[in-house]
Amino acid sequence: MYCTSIYAQDRYKSKYPFKLLIGTNVIDDSYTSLHQPFRFQDNWNVAYYPSYFGAELLLNNYFSVGTAITVNKYAAGKLIDGKLISKAQNYMAFDVYTKIDASDINWKLNVFPHVAPYFIVGLGVSEINSVSRATMNYGLGTYIWFKLFTDECECENSLLDNLGVFIQTQGKSSFKPAVYGNQIQHSIGIVYRFRKF
Repeated sequence: MYCTSIYAQDRYKSKYPFKLLIGTNVIDDSYTSLHQPFRFQDNWNVAYYPSYFGAELLLNNYFSVGTAITVNKYAAGKLIDGKLISKAQNYMAFDVYTKIDASDINWKLNVFPHVAPYFIVGLGVSEINSVSRATMNYGLGTYIWFKLFTDECECENSLLDNLGVFIQTQGKSSFKPAVYGNQIQHSIGIVYRFRKF
């Protein structure tokens, strides 16, 4: 069993340095002093279409860098920056980030070898109705690969072997908190890893 874990770790970290991500996102931009993150109806703005697009490069065993573009729409009647908005507003964000790999702990414990958790930190710019704000981003997430890793696998170049799901939550803190509120963004989608462009 131990060899299986090492094999999974080596394949994940060395053979597939590039990743492409596509998915959807949810944004909570309510920014109230008594923040209630699970008031879905009042606070969550959901994009029911492909709205998260990202690309990543693995630097070494523990760090990767990446960039992502997300789009969304704030619906009328939602709580945004502590105020109810009367008209729908467009949202777009451009983020750059570093992901810190936390899968070593998981694999050394030999638990869920196809799950690869990570921490994420970075910077971004969010544009809401053509008004931009800079943010400091931080959060956590995980990759869940479709194909279980075993020494007996003879299909490492197959599509399913390199395809997975990503689930991620980020806080986005404004550099001007007196003017702009903070955001919470949840993202989920498909990730594909490969050797080179």
